[in-house]
Amino acid sequence: MAKNSEPLSQKETQNCSSNLAYLIECVFPNGRIPAKSYEKNKTIPGLDVSHSTLNNARRGTYISYDTARMIASAFSNYYVGKSKKKIEPENLLLETAEFKEKFPESEFKKKEDKVKATNLKLFTNKVYRGYYMLRNSSYKAYMAYFWFFYKNGKYSAAMLRGISNFDDVEAPFGNGKFDNIKTLKTYFKDNVKRYQADKSTASIHFYIAEHEDIRYSSNCIQINFHTEEADACYSTMYWNIDIVSKSNQSSYTGGSALMVDTNEGARGKDICAFKLGLECKDTIGEKDPLNNTAPQVIAELIPKTRNGILLIDNADDANWYRFINEKTFRNNNPDAFINVDPFRLIMNLANLENKYASKYEELNGLIEQLKEIVNPDKKSE
Repeated sequence: MAKNSEPLSQKETQNCSSNLAYLIECVFPNGRIPAKSYEKNKTIPGLDVSHSTLNNARRGTYISYDTARMIASAFSNYYVGKSKKKIEPENLLLETAEFKEKFPESEFKKKEDKVKATNLKLFTNKVYRGYYMLRNSSYKAYMAYFWFFYKNGKYSAAMLRGISNFDDVEAPFGNGKFDNIKTLKTYFKDNVKRYQADKSTASIHFYIAEHEDIRYSSNCIQINFHTEEADACYSTMYWNIDIVSKSNQSSYTGGSALMVDTNEGARGKDICAFKLGLECKDTIGEKDPLNNTAPQVIAELIPKTRNGILLIDNADDANWYRFINEKTFRNNNPDAFINVDPFRLIMNLANLENKYASKYEELNGLIEQLKEIVNPDKKSE
């Protein structure tokens, strides 16, 4: 073996590179060293080399004896085998099969990622309005109320879905103050018969999720909802919070989530996925709800796809955020068009039709001229 700063031989470099890749897989949770956060002598204590030098060693481009010695010494700190033996520089030059047998993966401890604590205070103990499309609502968006609670170290959530008009549930759900799902459940039970008796509210149903039904990270909150019916329905919400978490916002206006319904329960006909657009009532204040029949609102609620894959990505989340911050598409009142002059509107439409007809004739004439130029011997019919 070479000494100090001299490079290893080609065969030694090949073996050392392969064994280093194996060590990285043994120690790092995702099988690779994070390039953005890597710091020499800190990410792997005792490994006082730059990330580029480490990359060269992993790829087998160049490895000196000093680098091999540091790799062996540093990764020995993660070896917890019963023999308590250290990885010697010479061990790195063994054939990989022999090295793996000598140092099994199960005898290494994993390096724990330092995960930044996710601040869910931006989202909890608030009420949201939600908007979504289903297969039987192509010209009108359904609406929902969504509550996300945190109390005594536990999370819980509830969602009132199938709303056609928020006025139908304004009392008690829209103007009430709630701090737990128990109270919401009581109110729903008190009103469910009234909702079922009226065609306009018969589709309203109530979902809940307890602490054990909720999982979260800095990117996503996953909520597994269910109804409390004899024939229960199930729905899972994947709430994209990635942008908000990364940008350290001080408040949350709204964003997008993916909902997945199963085909179980009284209303479960299909397994389906759809976008849920959220806006936080506590943040937007007294703004009216979105007009759930406006084509622009419906267009925003139709999920984007790429190569057949349905996407609720950060771009979609940002678009929805901008959309709900606009002042338009919130008035569902027919009086919104009271100042439109019908005579002027008709005249403008007539002028537009005349201009279209004129341009069409002009374009048709140009096409005929082009035909004569391309085929001078053939008369145009």
